[in-house]
Amino acid sequence: MSALLNAKITSEALEASQTVAVGVLGFTILVWDHVITFADEVEIIWDRPKNLLSFLFLLNRYLTPIGFIVNLVAYSLPSWLFIRCEHFVRYEGAMTAVGIQVVGLMMFLRVRAMYRDNRYVVIFVATLLFVWVAVSAWLLSHSVAVPHSSFIHSCRMEFSDHVGGLASAWAWVPLCYDTVVFALTLNRTLPSIHNKEAGHIVHTLFINGVLFYSVMCAINLIFTIMIVRAPEGLKNITGQLELILTVAMMSRITLSLKKEGSRSSVPLDTHLGSKFPLCFDCQRRIQDIMKPQPPGPSSQTPSSRTEPFEMQGHAGALDGDVSSQGQQDSEVRTCFTCPADDERSQYQEAMV
Repeated sequence: MSALLNAKITSEALEASQTVAVGVLGFTILVWDHVITFADEVEIIWDRPKNLLSFLFLLNRYLTPIGFIVNLVAYSLPSWLFIRCEHFVRYEGAMTAVGIQVVGLMMFLRVRAMYRDNRYVVIFVATLLFVWVAVSAWLLSHSVAVPHSSFIHSCRMEFSDHVGGLASAWAWVPLCYDTVVFALTLNRTLPSIHNKEAGHIVHTLFINGVLFYSVMCAINLIFTIMIVRAPEGLKNITGQLELILTVAMMSRITLSLKKEGSRSSVPLDTHLGSKFPLCFDCQRRIQDIMKPQPPGPSSQTPSSRTEPFEMQGHAGALDGDVSSQGQQDSEVRTCFTCPADDERSQYQEAMV
């Protein structure tokens, strides 16, 4: 056996072992995250009525690890022939696409809840999601198995040479989608935070959004570079971490938002001391709320009343309608009211 052939086999074996190592690392992170959040899952998801986001959460929560186990087996199963591997790699790619795009759908539903008053934003994000799905489907149709010598037992996916540089779209298209969703989330949360009117849920949306985008931006940038520059056997190795971290972080965000939305309620009132007071009231009809209200007693100070109502107020922001009315003194007064049951259910989707 020539030295050149030995070097090739050694390189292929190293690439296969690195793929298995990254896969096991990612799977360990996913299982560990499931274990430490299972109690919250039972309390917040299983013990309560289900809606669309709940089912999407459960789909990704359990389908991803089950499907990933099959990938781990394929990475090192000796009995897999190359012909069989050529068909299997599309399953590997499809499972990755489904896991990440279900998270994309969950993000779209939250954007829809935050931007109910702007259908153009909703249509724009829906279009981006459709383009993402279409590009992924096209790339999957050009997926092939990584070629290797008969001494190596490993089944891994890459994209055909006919695709060329467009293969990197597998990584940068979801990055573009995440960037748009992140920007829209900042647009809704930063004004409240800047004006010191943000409650727990707005702060949670902001912090989770920054954390999710920071991690996924780094992973997808690395993934894009590796698809273009890495050796054949390692081009898609980062895709495993992209899938695992996307699913794990979205599970955390979903549980975190739901916990914030489930905090004990307090009597609803108005943010005082703000240039644009916020009113939260689910006990009266919107026609009554829109009437000019008499000023509160001078003894009520912002510092003593703001914090309790931030918590309930921003819970209403995800669970109610928003309306504004110019008062007789030209002051703007924004009210969050409880909508009808069908409208309420749509806002509750933002917190599962």
